[in-house]
Amino acid sequence: MTPFTIFRNVKTGEYAAVYDFALPTMTGIGRKDEWQSVYHGQANDLLDKARQRETFVKAQELRG
Repeated sequence: MTPFTIFRNVKTGEYAAVYDFALPTMTGIGRKDEWQSVYHGQANDLLDKARQRETFVKAQELRG
């Protein structure tokens, strides 16, 4: 299992899931204040990370 974090851009509202070992990214995720950490999880593989991100985003949309 590999730890990852989902970040939300407070300016655009977009979400990005990044493996923790890849932080900070070249685009500033994990370093710039506009990218806020909103979820931390463990992924079995790339598809699992993507699935968890999609599930998280859908849940946030349902909350309004």
